[in-house]
Amino acid sequence: MSGAEIDIEAVRTLTRLQGLTVPDEDLEPLAAALAGQLAAGNRILERYGAADAEPPVIFDPRWQ
Repeated sequence: MSGAEIDIEAVRTLTRLQGLTVPDEDLEPLAAALAGQLAAGNRILERYGAADAEPPVIFDPRWQ
């Protein structure tokens, strides 16, 4: 999945699947943030290769 595929409808679907309620005015910024995170991850994989990357053991969304 590329960052271009993260749109408002994708975010709406993902939040619904998780049982979350997100106000409509927050969907566009959330979609942009998710697309940016995905693009950053893809850049890392392109630079270092997918074979060298290990998945994170712990994910804390508060970390920035």
